Amino acid sequence: MTKALIWFRYDLRLHDNLALLAASNFDEVIPIFIYEPNVSEASASDWWLHHSLKELAIAIEKHGGSLIIRQGDPQIILDELIQAQQIDALFFNRSMLPNDTLIEQSLIEKYSSKTIYVKCFDDRLLFYHHKLVTKKHTPYKVFSSYWKIAKLQYITFPQNKINHYSTTTIPSMAIDDLNLLQGHQWMKKFEDYWHPGEQQAIQKFEDFVEQNLSSYDALRDFPGKYSTSDMSPYLAWGNISVRSMWYRVKRFANEYPEHASAAESYLRQLAWRDFAYEQLAHFPALTHEPVRTAFNNYPWDFNEDLFLAWKKGQTGYPLVDAGMRELYETGFMHNRVRMVAASFLVKHLRIPWQYGYEWFKETLVDFDMANNAMGWQWVTGSGIDAAPYFRVFNPTGQAEKFDRGAQYIKRWVPELREVPLDVIHSPAKYVAAHQLSYPQPIVDHATARQLALDGFEQIKKH
Repeated sequence: MTKALIWFRYDLRLHDNLALLAASNFDEVIPIFIYEPNVSEASASDWWLHHSLKELAIAIEKHGGSLIIRQGDPQIILDELIQAQQIDALFFNRSMLPNDTLIEQSLIEKYSSKTIYVKCFDDRLLFYHHKLVTKKHTPYKVFSSYWKIAKLQYITFPQNKINHYSTTTIPSMAIDDLNLLQGHQWMKKFEDYWHPGEQQAIQKFEDFVEQNLSSYDALRDFPGKYSTSDMSPYLAWGNISVRSMWYRVKRFANEYPEHASAAESYLRQLAWRDFAYEQLAHFPALTHEPVRTAFNNYPWDFNEDLFLAWKKGQTGYPLVDAGMRELYETGFMHNRVRMVAASFLVKHLRIPWQYGYEWFKETLVDFDMANNAMGWQWVTGSGIDAAPYFRVFNPTGQAEKFDRGAQYIKRWVPELREVPLDVIHSPAKYVAAHQLSYPQPIVDHATARQLALDGFEQIKKH
């Protein structure tokens, strides 16, 4: 009787899981998840991981097996299990993170000369790793060029297969013993907004396609319209197959050609995720060092009080504050508002983008190393295909354009709910006159913008 070990990582689902599909060809399938506390990525993300593991364990039990939970060094744990259970094959999907590539390669090399069959798969993204590069074998530096090539690529069609798991009793930790929910009590309230796991992901995405995809292109930048899919947390831990999402949107476009533009706009966002991972693969220091090294000479001016005001949503700029409060309350922030809030930190407050990266890392349920790093470097102007250095988002202008009726602001900044619409986006005078509890602006936009531009002029010399 043959045994296969399937190592779950950022692919916490049973449907369209390439490593799991390969393991299904064996008589017994033994599933394992290994938690590495030293490389835990985020507190809010750990909350999502906890609940995703709970659902995955239940799903596996329905097929007669049990999910093994371990904590520690994956190489040591996998080796011990392979020897103890006389495993014939080990399957896993690449994590696509720089620190994991050495572990993956080590496992392949270790067992290549033995009777154990080891294979890893490109499952996390749409396109095969390092496939979409220029003729010079360098990464694309402009997303529009990347997208022209990407949308022509063949993407593996989603596959599903009923899996039969081993019923052997192998020692395992309880998921609760990983203590993923400890550290921040504020994570408890996420339960009011999210339901992690595979089944919820599938249903949520289907609801989005049927109800909101047709208006996605027109409304996705308006945070008060509730027109986005909010699938990023499910993708971060692999609760849903990105390939299944791609083909579902393709089918929608074929069924409703009048909405083809909206469908392509959404597909671009899925490809943007791949684009981020290509940058991380070529620039492993993307999370903490600027791709454009001239930015090492930018005259940052870190101020603890200003940073704290930004984190708490107390900047005096309603759209920024609404976004930061939404983040702390729900573990999520609308993408348009993320750009505005991030730009405010690095260009209005001149606080290094790495501080923002770390705060998002701690508070986002959809934290993704590649997307988060590329997003911050894009806003700063220091990364690949970045926003121009002279582009400084005007938070008031952005609010007037994308939250004209202030639905989003009034939801997350209750102090301003009774403020007249004609002054709500610049409420300083009204707030002072009526002695409201909302703070005055912590910086002047025009002054801050000029200081940011002066700083960028300075790094040109380098």
